Amino acid sequence: AYGAIDYFKLSDNVFDFFVIMITITTIVLVDTGLGVSLPNISILRAFRILRILRVLRRIKKLWQLLSTVLRSVMAVINLLTFMAFCIAAFAILGKELYGSRFP
Repeated sequence: AYGAIDYFKLSDNVFDFFVIMITITTIVLVDTGLGVSLPNISILRAFRILRILRVLRRIKKLWQLLSTVLRSVMAVINLLTFMAFCIAAFAILGKELYGSRFP
């Protein structure tokens, strides 16, 4: 709908074109057997993830939801770390107090 010249004026379209061309090149090289000599070509597939992040950046509510989930995961990790320290401390305390009775 844009035409070739107008399509490449937007940086998002250029990025999409780049990612899709890498994907097509990877598929062609792997299917023809030429991909064996290019072991790092799978690293280029990581650019597909950047497309998802770009969509998340544009949709504010989805970005807020994702950032909230990430913050809550970090809080849970902190809680689990604290619990591990508490369990370790009580295990050491129990071993010191009752180690002679229960070897």
